[in-house]
Amino acid sequence: MIRLGYLHTRRLPEMVHKLFAFAAVAAMEGVELVYFTPRGILPEVPCVDGWTFRNGSWRPCTRKLDVVYNATSPQNAQAMAAVDRLAAKIPLTSWSVGDKWNVYQRLAQGGRFVRYLIPSSLATSVHDVWQVLHAHERAVLKPVWGHQGKGIVFLEADKQGLAVWQNGVPPLQHARSAADTWLASLLRGEQYLVQPWMDCQTRAGERFDLRAHVQKNGSGTWHVTAVYPRIAPQGSLVPNLSSGGYTMFPHLFFTREFTNEALDIQKWI
Repeated sequence: MIRLGYLHTRRLPEMVHKLFAFAAVAAMEGVELVYFTPRGILPEVPCVDGWTFRNGSWRPCTRKLDVVYNATSPQNAQAMAAVDRLAAKIPLTSWSVGDKWNVYQRLAQGGRFVRYLIPSSLATSVHDVWQVLHAHERAVLKPVWGHQGKGIVFLEADKQGLAVWQNGVPPLQHARSAADTWLASLLRGEQYLVQPWMDCQTRAGERFDLRAHVQKNGSGTWHVTAVYPRIAPQGSLVPNLSSGGYTMFPHLFFTREFTNEALDIQKWI
């Protein structure tokens, strides 16, 4: 029997809500799923102390693994060293692609999707932000390590100075001098990516984007797993599902929004 390790940082398997589904599918495939953390990696790699699901509950076990699904990144240098020792012995199925800036650079260097990329750069100074605003009037600041739509800042330059949308509250207005001070304080606290504000709206005025998921198949070739719309609640600027957004079947969305062109657009995507 193949033993598949599920590497995570939570101390107990019950704390990972989706783990039971993984264990159930593994059992149907004739694979034993072993949950473990970096602390459970033994000196005799690829042996680990972990948990396996048997008779309706998670039970401690010690197993020699064949392959590892690494669901999260190590949280410190000691954990990283342990995972590196494990990776030297058996395959790990996934590796972090890095932060938003790393992903942008990889796509740009790859060349194939360059024409679809929103022009982006690191906001290392207030001047960097105003450069984008002068060129496009509206800009977005995204935390480089952000996720789930948290921490995104929307900006619009106007005659009064700068309008700021943040954390779902009504826009704040800053005069130019105050705006510079506010931006400098923001950029000192975290690293941001700055890009033009692309305001995509449905016929009903809801903001939306399209999320594409890709993964490697058994031959190591990238392929599209799913493409689906993410639609923000009415009045919100952030379409993330974790921020109250919703989704729907792609063909229904395209038909609703693009009617006669729906099929052609969906095929092109």
